[in-house]
Amino acid sequence: MNVNGVTISTEDYGKRFYRNPQCISYAEYLEDVDRIKYIKRLLRRYHTKKVLRENLIIRHLIILNNVFPCQVFCEMLFADLEPCLHVYLKTFLESLHLMPKHLDSIGITRSDILEMGYDQAIAERINTI
Repeated sequence: MNVNGVTISTEDYGKRFYRNPQCISYAEYLEDVDRIKYIKRLLRRYHTKKVLRENLIIRHLIILNNVFPCQVFCEMLFADLEPCLHVYLKTFLESLHLMPKHLDSIGITRSDILEMGYDQAIAERINTI
């Protein structure tokens, strides 16, 4: 991931902001960071096969929100995901009221977020939960 012009791994970036007092090992930290990979895999599956596991995605997002500041885990997710998946992630984050107004540190401005769009099918599925 590229933060303020410096390339850093998602894992290293997250270490600075991780806040889980119950975490007793590095393996537990990596387990939480791996949730980003799971979200990426689930969103990619939706993009290619239109198979959506919204409950699982929401669960991972809530857990990430509990162990990282909202701005940080959103930066980690957007930096790690392909741009074609951003609209799906934005839809989930807005539905959970977690979407930050800007992600300038990774090069995504407020206008970029506004132009990103919204996936209506995901929004409808989330609203039925």
